[in-house]
Amino acid sequence: MNLPALQEYNLSEKEYKMFTDLIYQKSGISLGFNKQHLVKARLQKIMRELGINKFKDYYDYLTNSNGTNQLIQMIDAITTNHTFFFREKEHFSALNDFVIPHILSAKKTSGNRKIRAWCCASSTGEEPYTIVLCLMNQICDIENYNVKLLATDISSSVLMAAVKGIYCDKKVKSVPLYLLNKYFDKFQEDGAVFYKVKPVLKDMIIFRLFNLISPVFPFKNRFDFIFCRNVMIYFDIPTREELLLKLVNYLAPGGYLFIGHSENISGPAKEHLKMTAPAFFMKKG
Repeated sequence: MNLPALQEYNLSEKEYKMFTDLIYQKSGISLGFNKQHLVKARLQKIMRELGINKFKDYYDYLTNSNGTNQLIQMIDAITTNHTFFFREKEHFSALNDFVIPHILSAKKTSGNRKIRAWCCASSTGEEPYTIVLCLMNQICDIENYNVKLLATDISSSVLMAAVKGIYCDKKVKSVPLYLLNKYFDKFQEDGAVFYKVKPVLKDMIIFRLFNLISPVFPFKNRFDFIFCRNVMIYFDIPTREELLLKLVNYLAPGGYLFIGHSENISGPAKEHLKMTAPAFFMKKG
């Protein structure tokens, strides 16, 4: 049977600018002038589901009071949630071999048993779970510490997936077998193999919906280390530099900042950070 071709929607230059301005205003994501095909392809899929066949009508829907909840879905469709366990493994080697031992040494000296960290872009959970896997594996007496990882994302849908903590076998192939056996429950469903994160890992993570361009960061304490990787590639320079300064302000003295290998540090935050390794910085002072 021949299926009817999907309707192709027309996105004008004017409409494209309307959407890119809206996306920038709500998320800080700067798409520029060369992403029109991507925006068109990803948004028309949502429009079909909603029964909307004109981009102008979809824009009006997003910007009126009834369409507010759809804004996050639109932004989620535009961004690429490409992630996996132990992505950019050099960072986790640095976390295991350098950051965690340094933090433990400082905590023992000060008597402070709190360890606080922040994963700025949780996505579907692979990054925050990798972080707590490292913490659990490296801190032999972790029960003597108060350890919490804040994991945030702008997308409620990916956070829901992160909270569930269920991954197919391909997603966990980079997890060392001894960690996989210890911290995941294996099960089968419809002939496929899945792994579910055990509560001992979930209990260390606080998942929250959060927009990194929010004018105010509502955090009471500073973090011992922050992962903000492969997020700033979506931002223009002013937005990126403003975010970096906020991150520095919420990083404890001597704390560590991880960014993506394709990202860089610029602006006022640069004078407060010392590069320890590529895409890995220590806060001075």
